[in-house]
Amino acid sequence: MWAQGQDFAFTLMMDSGVRYRINPKYAIWAGVQWMHISNLYMSEPRYLNYGINVYGPMVGIDISIRAHPLGRVQ
Repeated sequence: MWAQGQDFAFTLMMDSGVRYRINPKYAIWAGVQWMHISNLYMSEPRYLNYGINVYGPMVGIDISIRAHPLGRVQ
């Protein structure tokens, strides 16, 4: 009844954040992500569209395999 795996389902994801470059090789970042899972009302009237919304924080460290001079990407 509450599942999203009927005739049709899709996922929409959006995120936003910031990244701070410590040096040309390392950077840290933080942000937030939003995801929506829905059947887009394609299975009605048999199944209603009980869309699922998920919010969550993200954090990370970026490590470049090869550092470019002055941090510029060629």
